[in-house]
Amino acid sequence: MGSRVRRMCGDLLVSAGVLAAVIGVLVSIDTRVREQVHEVVNAASPSVGGATIQLREIAFTVVEAARTQSIEHAPLVVFAVVATVLLLALARS
Repeated sequence: MGSRVRRMCGDLLVSAGVLAAVIGVLVSIDTRVREQVHEVVNAASPSVGGATIQLREIAFTVVEAARTQSIEHAPLVVFAVVATVLLLALARS
């Protein structure tokens, strides 16, 4: 049971790391995402309602930027998806 919990925690950390890496790449590439993240980081005293709205706006901006970048760089996205699937298949075996 302990190893199962440890594995779940490890998977959670890996997933959070990958998400942080994707957001980091989008922040470095797309100015819209950079501006949204900058607004949230520099907010003086966000309330719970205001923070929720800001997080929703950031999520929308990240999704829009990812869609725009994936459309502009479609061959690279296809390569990355295929490489990820192959990596996961090799890691399972």
